[in-house]
Amino acid sequence: MRFRTDDERNGSFLLKSGIAAVSAVILVVGAYVAIRPKPDPQAGAVVGFTPPPAMPALRVVVLRGGSTGCRPTGGCNDANYAQVLAAKEGWIMTVLAQGGTGYVGGSQNTPPTNFASQLPAVYQAKPDLVIVEGSVADQYYPPAAIQQAAIGVLTDLKTHLPNAKVVVVGPAWAGTPPPNIVGVENAVNDATIGRAALAIDPIAQGWFNGPNASLMAADLQSPTDQGHARIAAMIAADLQPLHLQAVAASPAT
Repeated sequence: MRFRTDDERNGSFLLKSGIAAVSAVILVVGAYVAIRPKPDPQAGAVVGFTPPPAMPALRVVVLRGGSTGCRPTGGCNDANYAQVLAAKEGWIMTVLAQGGTGYVGGSQNTPPTNFASQLPAVYQAKPDLVIVEGSVADQYYPPAAIQQAAIGVLTDLKTHLPNAKVVVVGPAWAGTPPPNIVGVENAVNDATIGRAALAIDPIAQGWFNGPNASLMAADLQSPTDQGHARIAAMIAADLQPLHLQAVAASPAT
């Protein structure tokens, strides 16, 4: 008969203890798996929460003359202030522009190309915001005629687009403007009273005074690319208090 040594007896004991411990762990794990709570596929969801709908893009029409259009000195394609604004603000932009036109300027053409003649195209776009900008071309006409024509355009816009915001931007000039440009500035400002959501006066605000005069070409009225960027920035800043948002399509009758 062979007797086991102490080492053998100890090894056998440790083996049996290890097997027992592993078995106990397996039993515990098996029991937990059997009784653990099942994950809820809705766990983490906020009951009753509906994310807000995405805001629709603002539909904007810019109605302007030619001095702030594409010129040899700047303002072409994506560098034009209207396109800079559209890209910055995420607007759906329609630009209606004719060189040499304004509230009166262009009315002598056949067919007319003044602002009033382009209003049907404005209404077709069903805009949330209309920006009427410029009128430097009106400098050759009497201020009284400019004011009367501007009143007609703004009244027509308010009638046909009652839900839209109408913003008027007067003529821009580098440095001190000549008397005929001041006449346009004052006539347009007077016409906006009670007829526009906002009137912006670039001359009074000094957009192109001092060092910024270099952002205009030598004719003092045609912005460079940097001048267009400044116009976009100034208009965007002035529009902030209006808290603009898209509305149901404005009726155009």
